[in-house]
Amino acid sequence: MKNGFFEVLYKVQAEKGQEQIFRMYGKGDPGYRVTSKLVAESALTLIHNLEDLPGGEEYGGVLTPATGLGEPLISRLKDNEVYFEGPLDENLEVPEEKKNPS
Repeated sequence: MKNGFFEVLYKVQAEKGQEQIFRMYGKGDPGYRVTSKLVAESALTLIHNLEDLPGGEEYGGVLTPATGLGEPLISRLKDNEVYFEGPLDENLEVPEEKKNPS
């Protein structure tokens, strides 16, 4: 589990239609070690960073981790070896073996 790693390239489409490529990567087995980090740090963000969340304390509903926890979660994850980069070069070609099947 300690020797594993992961890398995800993903394309994001903004409200105005522009697309950008981002990268998420880190150390540890993505199935056990990284998933538990993501869940634990999300919960800790809710407990310790409530006042820093996007939209404030009253913002709620059905939200993704990005819209509900935002930068406070990203900061906590970086402290635990889960990193984010982007936007990357728009001409970046994603290798076929890294593309998701449609």
